[in-house]
Amino acid sequence: PRSDAEVVSLAKQLWGSAPYAPSRKVGKGRVVYSAFKPLPPLQTAKWIWASGDRPAQAAPVETVYFSKSFEVDGNKKVTSAIARFAADNNYELTVNGKQFGGGYDFHIVDEVDITSLLKPGRNEVLVKASNIGDAPNPAGLVGEISVSYNAGPRQVVATGADWSVARAPGGDQEKVQELGALGMGPWGNIGGSESIYVPYGETANVLKGMGVAPDFSSVEPMRYIHRRLSDGDIYYVGNTENRSITTPATFRAAGRQPEWWNPVTGESKVLTNFKVANGLTTIPLQLANYESGFVIFRKPLPAKAVAKPVITPNFPTYRTVKTLSQPWKVAFDPKWEAPASITFPKLTDWSQNSDPAIKYYSGKAVYKTSFDAPAGLTKTGKYALSLGVVKNMASVKLNGRDLGVVWCDPWQASIPAGLLKPTGNQLEVTVANLWINRLIGDEFIPDSQRKTETTYRPYRKESPLQPSGLLGPVTIKKSS
Repeated sequence: PRSDAEVVSLAKQLWGSAPYAPSRKVGKGRVVYSAFKPLPPLQTAKWIWASGDRPAQAAPVETVYFSKSFEVDGNKKVTSAIARFAADNNYELTVNGKQFGGGYDFHIVDEVDITSLLKPGRNEVLVKASNIGDAPNPAGLVGEISVSYNAGPRQVVATGADWSVARAPGGDQEKVQELGALGMGPWGNIGGSESIYVPYGETANVLKGMGVAPDFSSVEPMRYIHRRLSDGDIYYVGNTENRSITTPATFRAAGRQPEWWNPVTGESKVLTNFKVANGLTTIPLQLANYESGFVIFRKPLPAKAVAKPVITPNFPTYRTVKTLSQPWKVAFDPKWEAPASITFPKLTDWSQNSDPAIKYYSGKAVYKTSFDAPAGLTKTGKYALSLGVVKNMASVKLNGRDLGVVWCDPWQASIPAGLLKPTGNQLEVTVANLWINRLIGDEFIPDSQRKTETTYRPYRKESPLQPSGLLGPVTIKKSS
């Protein structure tokens, strides 16, 4: 009672006798009451794995794919959804097709907020779990997804016998083997997340109620990092989708000229199309699949730029003016027993080739072809060479000039002005893939004939081959 009286007295000194309020100012800060309570320990989750002979003691060295579908009540609002998992040895979590989180320490239950990934109705969860090592050893997955609504009890989707498992991506579904409850051997009691922060949604609602605008927002899904300089701001923004996006993005920065810096090409430019209002700058952005870059605010913005913003596009729009559909001469490295010269009538995936020397090839191959320039070629036009799809990186030469290396979307290299000729253009593309296919190919031959040597063999004969080579289509594009 005495302590309660002291608390009441202190509250009156700070806020007077005003009625209860969930938010109170204290100096320059604010105290906010939250109904949020940490989630209880995993109570109903069971350790699971693919069926086998005692996987909790000696499961094969393998990667398996757990899946579970569940319904989200569309008549209620989801206030938070937290995924909590642990695996021996590691796991990757995918929700509705989007990879989001993972862990590699079975002593800790990892927590990740997946609220933004859920949708009303049916939702799909996939957990890729790997048991690693040189010999059979314990393997297991345990966890749950906890969904809170604006009304009613929490919904818990816990690992158990109702989950399915496949031994390859998209493979046949099998029933999981339920190993036991949390606390079983050999794992014992594992700890929860060490996070001391409430879910993001709780904090966002508090800030919104205080009139604080988001630091960054966009219509399309994007991620960002913000660093503040003594004389400006740096935002690193990224497209989270395997598709190109065009979206307005709003930054909590104003009074400075926005610039775009491309970390892949090293190019930078002033962004002329933007709007400033209420301390926020909104910029139309255009990003290729998974592309990222820097938006920088550093130079003072001229008053006329705010009064009359320029509406020219921030990014060029390219249209295809020619597709290179002719045959290609391809040279592999004969040291790896692949053909030193072969003609591809069309661009194809090495891993689908009938010749094992190409099918399992890992390394570099040089593609060569010639072509005439597209109709209407102009010396002042801005052209680019698009390689379509490359597995996994390529260097490009056009008419003997090095156009650089491409290793990510949009798989495109700028063509310097005047380099294209009306006829007889010589194109050379050197492609390098991963060495996974060669490792898989070596599983089919005696050890004495292997072309590779590793201390650990993660791939088997049945492991899926990786797409490789220049897949195309290769096109000439012109900006409009």
